Amino acid sequence: MSAGKRACLWFGLLVIFSLLLQLLGFLFGQIPGEAGALFYLLHLYLVLPLGAIIFPFLAGKRGVHPLAAFFPVGGCLLLLPVYHSPGVGLLCLLLSLVASVAAQEWEKQKNHKKGSHHGTAKRKK
Repeated sequence: MSAGKRACLWFGLLVIFSLLLQLLGFLFGQIPGEAGALFYLLHLYLVLPLGAIIFPFLAGKRGVHPLAAFFPVGGCLLLLPVYHSPGVGLLCLLLSLVASVAAQEWEKQKNHKKGSHHGTAKRKK
């Protein structure tokens, strides 16, 4: 599989994951009482930010560009009417951008050849 096809596949998986993660919020409306409210808050303030870090990082390691990988989790949170929390949506956008750029840099460092350090050029004698 070429690098472009692999990146498209991972972007598609990231979008599907983001939509499924948002749809979990509908399930919490079916749980009566305080348990539903607890699951709602845990999902909003814990699961979504963790998903905004982990999955764009994994997609970024597989070749998805950071400007594509940062949007699905936070964008779905901002655009879908499941949660009405633009602050957490913007936080998820920021976390996803940082995670996807970190993954891209991780891959650059991992694939960087030994002996070719930045700023040091070998001199010919």
